[in-house]
Amino acid sequence: MFPQFDLFVYGGVNFEPYRKKLFDTIGRPVDSIELFPASEGFLAFQDEPGNPGLLLLLNAGIFYEFIPAERFFEPNPPRLTLADVELDKNYALVLNSNAGLWGYSLGDTVRFTQKYPFRVVVTGRIKHFLSAFGEHVIGEEVEQTLREAMQQHPEVEVVEFTVAPASATILPCPPATSGSLSLPARPTMLPPLPPPSMRACASATSTTTTCCGVASWRRCCSRRYPPGPSSAT
Repeated sequence: MFPQFDLFVYGGVNFEPYRKKLFDTIGRPVDSIELFPASEGFLAFQDEPGNPGLLLLLNAGIFYEFIPAERFFEPNPPRLTLADVELDKNYALVLNSNAGLWGYSLGDTVRFTQKYPFRVVVTGRIKHFLSAFGEHVIGEEVEQTLREAMQQHPEVEVVEFTVAPASATILPCPPATSGSLSLPARPTMLPPLPPPSMRACASATSTTTTCCGVASWRRCCSRRYPPGPSSAT
């Protein structure tokens, strides 16, 4: 389709989950160069083909600070300079620039792959992580797991995906029985939303209450399990 398309320049997104799909569309692999641009400044670029680490620009009027990602939401998290960072650890990026930014949190997370010169890979956004049970799963780990799963099952093609925590205990609304609702013992907690296969509909004789909708499920189950010290509504 594009016979003279020989170089793909990208930035701001992890290209790996989409690389094969793009090359299949083009019909052949092409060389690629990753950039780390932002409206706040141009931060890094890939200076060595084949090396995923992006060379951090240190002479562009930006003073960098780095907050360990697992401590970002603390009231007073530490802000480290380049002299203090460690390899293979995720940091939230903070900028101070000659354009007027002071202690500005960019929202991106990076991981250092090399020091002197400093090279980083962009691992995601500080808010794009799952930690329902303290596991601190970041976007990079989700994408890596998906990529490994697809390598083991090459017949599978993933177009889009989403990830969310699942409650350890999923309890659907109780079914209707001969005109009255049969209530099991009150659960210790109401999950935010069960999977579609367990999103049961409950009905009474003359009136029907649907618990299948995303918006109505919690309201429906809250009526069947009245609020109490051991239940969440």
